[in-house]
Amino acid sequence: MALSLDEFAFSTSWNFRNSPIGSILMEEILNLGFRKVELNYHITEEALRTIVPMITGGEIKVVSVHNVFPAIADSRFDTDSRFLGYEEESSRRRAVELTVRSAEFAARLGAAAVVVHPGIIPEGSNPPGSYDTRLKELYLKVGPQDTQYRELFDEFVAFRRRMGEAEVDRVLKSLEEIAETLVRRNLPVHICLENRPICSQIPDFIEMRRFLVALAGSPVEFWFDTGHGAIQRHLGFFDDRVEAQALANFLAGIHIHDVDGVDDHFAPYEREGLDTYLDLIDRAPIKVLELGKKNSRETVLRGARALAEALEKYRSTQYEEQDHRKTASSQQV
Repeated sequence: MALSLDEFAFSTSWNFRNSPIGSILMEEILNLGFRKVELNYHITEEALRTIVPMITGGEIKVVSVHNVFPAIADSRFDTDSRFLGYEEESSRRRAVELTVRSAEFAARLGAAAVVVHPGIIPEGSNPPGSYDTRLKELYLKVGPQDTQYRELFDEFVAFRRRMGEAEVDRVLKSLEEIAETLVRRNLPVHICLENRPICSQIPDFIEMRRFLVALAGSPVEFWFDTGHGAIQRHLGFFDDRVEAQALANFLAGIHIHDVDGVDDHFAPYEREGLDTYLDLIDRAPIKVLELGKKNSRETVLRGARALAEALEKYRSTQYEEQDHRKTASSQQV
């Protein structure tokens, strides 16, 4: 019996480069066997015009969109910008407005979630991500236990502790404003904070907990990314699986992809595997395969089927264990 892919959505991260015509992108995804999609931040308003008829006609279902959505041509608000943490008030307010705009589009499309990259701690004269670049280069060259790596790691941790507090405070202020606006406008959409792969990006898991606890009961939720988490674990920052489990009550969705060291967005089970993430994948209300263009059509299908099979086996095992515990309990009585 063929395994069903119906519970998974598929992100346009895989094929957005293939055409400016949205309906062509949707047909490519439909031809893979997926009926649910996440529209990423490269999808333009023009592309969306040919996607909407496919939504209203029931051909596809949009489960999530990725901020900023639809795409805008302004690098100040791109996926790796300071975004909700800008010190300049006009830029911070603009980021808030763009996120609310994404939520409005999501609501029109019937999507339940907007995936948000909240910001990054700037490194002054250094280019964004320079600590991250150097750490990953050393990881590959000498490994995370090498003295040279540990010295740079400790230097970065001290930098983040010293420079991050004000940035994080502004991100929280922005999230409070976004949440209040969504509630006031009665928009039935979750603002989902994603764990990030670059070490200077916000939030890390400590900041994630702070945001979620402070905004508990609001539309702000947790979006877990398996590949980003694995990269941060490999670099020595957090055990992402433990941290994500601790935040599972806030979990709204998950990006699923495999990793090879510090390289991610591979199809499931094409590199390190996803067995230790199956519980989180099972628990996530929205499950999105977020794969890079590096994956061929055949690789995508093989990975998706491997994931469906692994999840089916995991659920079967869980059911058997529950049944065993019930039997043991009844025998004791």
